[in-house]
Amino acid sequence: MPGLAAAEWGWWSQSVGIVLVMPEMSTHRHVVEQHSATLEAALPDRQLAVRAWLDEPSRDLRGIWFLPISHQDDLGKGRGARERHGGDGRAISALDRANGARNLGEPSATASESGPP
Repeated sequence: MPGLAAAEWGWWSQSVGIVLVMPEMSTHRHVVEQHSATLEAALPDRQLAVRAWLDEPSRDLRGIWFLPISHQDDLGKGRGARERHGGDGRAISALDRANGARNLGEPSATASESGPP
């Protein structure tokens, strides 16, 4: 990708980071442990190195970062799984809000209704 960005837009990178972000759960850590030889070779950096790189990206980085989960109920749910209530108190999914709906049951703007891009 850095070569493409340079060719297309004239952007040059000083460093590139590739990070596999996973939920801080024993199941995920166990899977990483089971495949440690492969993952150590492909993604050798871990927690502290990733956080330090985010503060100061002075070198290329390839790593795994385990992050704590704030809402375990949201795991495994696709985009639009969280709901919010509209002005009338009825639930609206995030996907419906992104498509322009303000209340449940209200038609969202579709590509054909919104006109040309």
